[in-house]
Amino acid sequence: MMRAAENFPKKKIMPAPHVKSCGGPHQKSGGEAGRLNRALHESEENFRAFFEVLDDMIFVGSPDGRIIFSNRAASQKLGHTPEELRTMHLLDLHPAELRANAEEILGAMFRKERESCPLPLQKISGEFLHVETRVWPGQWDGKDCLFGLCKDITEEQEARARFELLFRNNPALMALSTLPERKFVDANVAFLSTLHLSKDEVVGKTALELGLFPDADAMRRTSEKLEAEGRLHNQELQVRRGDGTLMEGLFSAEVIVMRGRRHLLSVMIDVTALNRTTRLLEESERRLSLATKAGGVGIWDWDVVNNRLVWDDQMYRQYGITRDLFSGAYEAWTAGLHPDDRQRGDEEIQMALRGEKDFDTEFRVLWPDGSIHHIRAMALVQRNAGGEPLHMIGTNWDITKLKRAESTLLQNIARTEELARLKSRFVSMASHELRTPLANITLACELLKNFGKDMAADRSRAVFANLLNSVTFMTQTLDDLLLAGKLEEGKLSFNPGRLDLLLFLKRCCMEAQPSGEDPSRIEVAFRDAGMQVVADEQLLHHILKNLLENALKYSPPDSKVEVGAEVRRGVLTLSVSDRGIGVPEAERTFLFDAFSRASNVGDKPGSGLGLFIAQKCAQAHGGHMSYAPQPGGSVFSVTIPLPADPGSHQKT
Repeated sequence: MMRAAENFPKKKIMPAPHVKSCGGPHQKSGGEAGRLNRALHESEENFRAFFEVLDDMIFVGSPDGRIIFSNRAASQKLGHTPEELRTMHLLDLHPAELRANAEEILGAMFRKERESCPLPLQKISGEFLHVETRVWPGQWDGKDCLFGLCKDITEEQEARARFELLFRNNPALMALSTLPERKFVDANVAFLSTLHLSKDEVVGKTALELGLFPDADAMRRTSEKLEAEGRLHNQELQVRRGDGTLMEGLFSAEVIVMRGRRHLLSVMIDVTALNRTTRLLEESERRLSLATKAGGVGIWDWDVVNNRLVWDDQMYRQYGITRDLFSGAYEAWTAGLHPDDRQRGDEEIQMALRGEKDFDTEFRVLWPDGSIHHIRAMALVQRNAGGEPLHMIGTNWDITKLKRAESTLLQNIARTEELARLKSRFVSMASHELRTPLANITLACELLKNFGKDMAADRSRAVFANLLNSVTFMTQTLDDLLLAGKLEEGKLSFNPGRLDLLLFLKRCCMEAQPSGEDPSRIEVAFRDAGMQVVADEQLLHHILKNLLENALKYSPPDSKVEVGAEVRRGVLTLSVSDRGIGVPEAERTFLFDAFSRASNVGDKPGSGLGLFIAQKCAQAHGGHMSYAPQPGGSVFSVTIPLPADPGSHQKT
């Protein structure tokens, strides 16, 4: 089998600039030659020592590609000894199936057609090591050679993959575009599916070329704001989908740097349905106003002197009676009122007769079938020359439907206000809690881009750890948002099953324990081994996970967190006790609301969804959550009624 060296570029390698060879006709002799040789030897020794301390892999090869030197990092990362490496060819470092590609790329690098080789190296174990390789000619031990530097970019690629996963699967519409051209280079699944566009239609085009924004003036103002401030926050714009239909979006945008270029990362939340609901409510109010004016009006005339009451046909319909059941006297009017309204109605009529106030009131009518109707009544009093009342003439409107609609409207308004509050809380949470990790990711990328080559190993690990923590936090926050949405809409399934309570508690405690902390910090007070209960394990896990994470987050790091459990009379009670900061009394009413966070949490990160999710999971079981302060801490409890399963809640 021919070795890879036979195909290595045969181009003669010239000595590197500013490096002189030892010996030769142009070298000086005698004492000066010895001094130059010693200086050259010292310089090469210094280079060897420098290469040995580098974390990047250094290779020195002969002009035909044979490895004549490798540093310590090369042996550590690839698993070969220095002796084994000196028996190999530079191309042998690559996987066999990629060596032909590597030879072509190296040739292009020698021709200065490209600067680096992205192909991976292969460890002695067979695993691939992702690197970025640069090669240049020079001299080693006075002879022509090739220098190769391979930078390990495995962690960088993993970080990019995590960012790609977060970007690709985000439920919000996300896109990347170049600056200042504003040409799209990527868009996530939500962006493409919501706007009914394909990736080929988007990439390489601007929003203007795609016709995404029908309102040119609004788009111009938005662009000017972005140019002036460098970011965009909660800007509403109308968007045209690929099929021509319109939607409404809430936009935010940040400038980030990727691969040395400035890009614009834009995020859009679809608020079309929310805005449509608001407009429908406004339209409902207008229709109710028209319905009141166009509704049936009952007219009545009461002869005060002779106590004779005359109704038109609409009045009989409003009272739910026929003409033959009407006595024609004033008492017939009050007799039809709801018992709770009769006295007040009579008093208001008497006050109108005495001239103390106008008659304009609402009351309820009790129909013979027991149903209740709401009536709005207005009347004027006709008097004689002496001011004595003669007639009272009035109109009645049946406002029952209006009252019902008003009740529904108030409920809708309350719901809309709640949605607005949730929207405000979500936007506030997203802009604060997601902006920080995004900034951390951007900073980490900048550090790796600008200083990664010279960064110390411990500093590099710290940067990658910060990057990973930021991505993990964003992923957890988005997972909580999706879970909270499913719980709010009742779309999360409830699947109870039997589980060993003690084993379940221990597993939850182990998973909640942050790495590096004392594992004995969480104490399980429940000791009843073998106790089995019937519950939805996944929902129960959400409850305990959120309670434990809060207890650990808001308690001193050297304090204990206690988990208790009790099954009594078919009811499971779980409790988590801590020595944390507690919840201010005035804020406990909103403790389990979505996006609600106490005012004393300081700068600790959080979405305000943990207790909301726990409460919803408890309610899915037919149970509830409760909070109780204790000296120096808090106790959160969840009470869940257990199914009447004869085989449940027994020891195995």
